[in-house]
Amino acid sequence: MQLEAPVAATDNDIVFNCPHCGGELVVDRAGAGMTFNCPHCGGRVTVPPYSPPSGRSGAGDSNAGLGASPVHGAARLPQKKAVELNFDFSGQSRELVGKRIDELKFQLKENQSQTTEMRGHLNRAVIEMNRLQLKLQKLQDRGSAIEQELVAAKDFLEKGAA
Repeated sequence: MQLEAPVAATDNDIVFNCPHCGGELVVDRAGAGMTFNCPHCGGRVTVPPYSPPSGRSGAGDSNAGLGASPVHGAARLPQKKAVELNFDFSGQSRELVGKRIDELKFQLKENQSQTTEMRGHLNRAVIEMNRLQLKLQKLQDRGSAIEQELVAAKDFLEKGAA
């Protein structure tokens, strides 16, 4: 399964690819230098330095298809095998078939609108997930540093008391 979806990054985001799986990631520029697990493959990834965008493709493109560009953490939905449907309009009047065409065009437009809306929700959620993963990583790093300092302070007191 290939991990792809449209990207909706801002000018404050760093867009880069996972060195392990090649999946595209989007991280807030405050996360530059941080390390986290790739949401695509789980491999450890270090966020590269921020550099201003230069005509980023796919950003904000609401018409991008689900597989149009790789993304930041969202797994692409598995592709279903094409099912051959048989639509038989024989015996129906041209007027009735014409009305059905108009109805289908409307349904297709509505479906495309809802698909675009869902992609937007998904992109915002995945970007937020990446930001939260970075915050969690910062907290874990800070907790580790505090624990190390605590051990050093205890060692100092034990040595000083002896």
